Amino acid sequence: MFRNLVRNSFFIYILFVIIPALILSTMIVDYQKDSATDSARNNASMWLETNKKDTEQFVYKTITKIETMSIFLSNMASENIEPYLQDVLKQDNKLLSGFYIVNLEGDFIHHSDETIVKRKRNIAHRDYFIEAKETKSTSISEAFQGPMTDRHIVALATPILDDDNNVENILVATIRVDYLKNKILILHPEYPIIAKSAEKGDEIFKTREIGSKEQYLDPVSETVDYLSWKMEAYPKIVPIKDFIGSTILYSFLTFLLLNIFYVFFHYISLKRRAKKEQAENEAQKLELIGTLAASTAHEIRNPLTGIKGFLHLLKEKYKKDEDQQYFKIIDEEIERINEIVSEFLMLGKPTVHQHMKHDLKQMIDEIAPILHSEANMYNVKLDIEHSFADELPIYCTKAHIKQVILNLVKNSLDAISEGGKVKVLTRKTDKHIEIKVIDNGKGISEEQISQLFKPFFTLKEKGNGLGLVVCKRIVQLYDGSIFIESEENKGTTVTVSLPTM
Repeated sequence: MFRNLVRNSFFIYILFVIIPALILSTMIVDYQKDSATDSARNNASMWLETNKKDTEQFVYKTITKIETMSIFLSNMASENIEPYLQDVLKQDNKLLSGFYIVNLEGDFIHHSDETIVKRKRNIAHRDYFIEAKETKSTSISEAFQGPMTDRHIVALATPILDDDNNVENILVATIRVDYLKNKILILHPEYPIIAKSAEKGDEIFKTREIGSKEQYLDPVSETVDYLSWKMEAYPKIVPIKDFIGSTILYSFLTFLLLNIFYVFFHYISLKRRAKKEQAENEAQKLELIGTLAASTAHEIRNPLTGIKGFLHLLKEKYKKDEDQQYFKIIDEEIERINEIVSEFLMLGKPTVHQHMKHDLKQMIDEIAPILHSEANMYNVKLDIEHSFADELPIYCTKAHIKQVILNLVKNSLDAISEGGKVKVLTRKTDKHIEIKVIDNGKGISEEQISQLFKPFFTLKEKGNGLGLVVCKRIVQLYDGSIFIESEENKGTTVTVSLPTM
């Protein structure tokens, strides 16, 4: 039942086209989805990397600025310090919220924003202050809420050194975190970006609310140097409508290709099946002929023998030329019937003979007189050439191989006109012995060559169409092959290849 189902063309189409098309379409959807997701994550990562570098560059410039300022402040008169801090702040009031001079006890002594001094704040306990005082180098604080607002700021502290390279005071600058946030939001509003403390994980700012996390992919992150921040960007999940067009196109092309492959392989399968059926039909024909030959050959030959005997008696009785001409025609037709019966017997039971080791050259030499005699009758030149000096041993029945050579030479003689040439050539390869029968006759068309080995197909007026069939049957009996090359008006070459011993 399963075989019947497989043979059903509709089932095969579903099995080899529809199902693979559905599977491949699903794979294409997954691939497009993964590609879109990777693209979204890569874009988010790229923009996050850009923001990270911008932030690091800004912090680095600020560090350079306050370190330069500390050199100027170390030699500046006290009454000029605050005007100087205020002038510098005016240049960067969007980026920085203030400059302050703090003594070694942590008290504010100069400022660009007097509100700090009025509140009498002290930063001696701040880590960034202690680090700057002890290391004599610039330090950066964690983000923290400003004293007068709910905005986060980052403090940078750098020491002001005296002539003996001792810390005299500390210069503090505060960076507005909301400026960094707004800058990121303006440049890349499509990605929610969250800045967190790299150590504690506390949220410093977010560019906008994330909302439902089902709309976003897992975040990509970057660590910001100097600030010890971890910035996370949340790329959006790409909706299927954004890549459904390309998915449909690729799925259609896949379906189209599968149909092309299906038609191609179906064509190949039908062609092979046709060849197989043709071979089976040919085999059935030969089997039928063999069966017919085995059952009727003797019954045909027995009455033919009687007819031939009475024909000789009649030839003796009636001596007129006209009667003799009729008797001759009857005799030729009887011989023709005998030949056909002989061919039948060869097709029917070619294996009844005893196979032995024989030398091909010797077999050809034995029938050479017959071949030359036939050639002389046709007024054709016949050459026999052996390209190998030693024996050409094959395991066969001598009569079979002789019959093949006789049939092929006779076909060549029938195909050429007077004055033509026929050549019988033998040669030996590593594993095979070849017999070539070459003529310069009228040749055979490609269409006719494909029909030559079919029973009863003949190009001769009086041929029976069994000669080449018999030759092929004998050659195949010895695991050999027979091949015909021909060009119209130029000649024909028949090559028989037999395995050597």
